[in-house]
Amino acid sequence: YAKEKPGRDQKGHLDIKASYEFSCMHPDKLKYLNTARLFGKFPAMESLEAEWLTESRQSSTELSPENAILNL
Repeated sequence: YAKEKPGRDQKGHLDIKASYEFSCMHPDKLKYLNTARLFGKFPAMESLEAEWLTESRQSSTELSPENAILNL
């Protein structure tokens, strides 16, 4: 599911918050998530803050068009 909460900052930038949950039958085979197509679909999007949780680890990172791979 996705929950969006848009909000403009003082510079006119728009923040959108979304939450997604993925379920994988073979999580041991999942090594990365490529967000390049997302940045291609929304070319004005400058960055994406990603947080994730697996059975063995959790972390966060900032993705960008130049750094669009989320290594798990």
